[in-house]
Amino acid sequence: MNKTPLLSICIPVNGRLEYVINTIDSIYSEIDLNDELIGEFEVVISDNGNEPILEILKSKYNVRFKNLYFHLSHCDGFMNSIRSLELAKGDLLLLHNSQELFLSGTLVSLLSIIKNYKESKPLMFFSNSFLYYGKSFEYNSFDKFIFKLSYWITWSNGFSIWKDDFDKVIDNHKLNQLFPHTSLLFSQFDKSTYVVNDIKYFKTQNVKNRGGHNKFNAFCVQFPSILNGAYLEKKISNTTRSKILNDILFRYLPLLYFNVIISKREYFSSIGFKNDMKLYFNNFSFYIVCVLSIFSPLIYLVRKIRLIILEINLIR
Repeated sequence: MNKTPLLSICIPVNGRLEYVINTIDSIYSEIDLNDELIGEFEVVISDNGNEPILEILKSKYNVRFKNLYFHLSHCDGFMNSIRSLELAKGDLLLLHNSQELFLSGTLVSLLSIIKNYKESKPLMFFSNSFLYYGKSFEYNSFDKFIFKLSYWITWSNGFSIWKDDFDKVIDNHKLNQLFPHTSLLFSQFDKSTYVVNDIKYFKTQNVKNRGGHNKFNAFCVQFPSILNGAYLEKKISNTTRSKILNDILFRYLPLLYFNVIISKREYFSSIGFKNDMKLYFNNFSFYIVCVLSIFSPLIYLVRKIRLIILEINLIR
């Protein structure tokens, strides 16, 4: 009988065949076909797209990798993320974006982390150096954990959950349709240990013409409503809630506004943005975003420089 894998890499897919292939290749790039690591992880693909890409992927990979599984999903939108988790069998379920490449050594490092934490089962989030620390932190407070991550808790690629914990909550926990994984994260507020792993494990492929849903509504209404609910249920403090809302206002939304409205690099809907801002932000917030968006290219450059400096310091 096959043993349970330590890690399930759960990849919800909707088209973008080229990016999916690059991602799968990056996962298996350091694994010999006879390597014992093959038995320690699995890759689960859940496809809810209209393009017939599953047969292409099966013909390319099924003969080579026996721990790579393909499933057709009929879930709407981001709920496909939850479906990919439901299909997995590993001890730790790691949600993975189809455009994120594994960097060299990532798989071995993740398996080592799971072995280290398998007994204590802390809630772990992989923030990929977006916090500019490049190291791991442990907390005994859910509030401090959320405060540290801020709005990055919405990044699906950083989300992980132990299968035992997932099975306990999935049938009786209400999920937000745009942020189902974030909803699950807030269900884990009563753990004894929380880990923010800010080591860089992934590289994002440049996806052209990204768009689709109303991302402004997502971060002005949907995500703040999750925060507000967590505050009312006393899972997080008002300090943490306010800090994340300020980060959304001053850091996230200006860049989104620049990419969608000014430079038109992305094609997310912005319908109702000005009115949506009034629900959880003050009356001047819309204008603050508009003004700060002008400086977004400079802010983006500063971020890139900070990441380069971080990587240099880590090498040293």
